[in-house]
Amino acid sequence: MLRSKDYSYFTGLIILDAHEATLGHGTEATLARIRENYWIVKGRKSIKEVNRKCVISTRYQGQPCTSVL
Repeated sequence: MLRSKDYSYFTGLIILDAHEATLGHGTEATLARIRENYWIVKGRKSIKEVNRKCVISTRYQGQPCTSVL
């Protein structure tokens, strides 16, 4: 069990690694990836904070996919 991101630098690094590994697919995908090995207290809240700070996730959130015809 790890402390929430507010209190632990190590936990923040784990969240960032999982966020990048899931290609920023959202809170639930990142949380599932982390829970394979760790349990973070207030994990969902900590992951949402990281998602809000991620420039790439913020830019593409809610944008429709464009396809080349």
